[in-house]
Amino acid sequence: MGFDDLEKGLQDQQDREQNEQDETTGDGKEHAEQVDNSPSATASSNNSLDQPAFSFDETKQDALYALPKDWQTFEDMLDLELEQELRDRGIRDVPKREKHSAALEVISRHATEIADEIEKRR
Repeated sequence: MGFDDLEKGLQDQQDREQNEQDETTGDGKEHAEQVDNSPSATASSNNSLDQPAFSFDETKQDALYALPKDWQTFEDMLDLELEQELRDRGIRDVPKREKHSAALEVISRHATEIADEIEKRR
């Protein structure tokens, strides 16, 4: 109904991120061994900075709503500033899901600043 385009957009984004993962880590078809993708197994097996911190299967996709200018600022930060910071640290090919998850983790520790911004905007 009214949300068909939103659902289609979310599915398209999921498909793109899955393709990113396949390109970054391979599709796994050439390996016969089973891989444990649980968070504890992922954390202990990823001792290298050249692999994502978690698999696509561990993610939860949800919608975020923002003003276009705020969304553009966020995307620019991810694509320009964060990407440069990661490259300076020798970290490349970071999937968008990992960037988003890290951003949410940082944001969750700054409730006061978020409340200040909401108050300022009102």
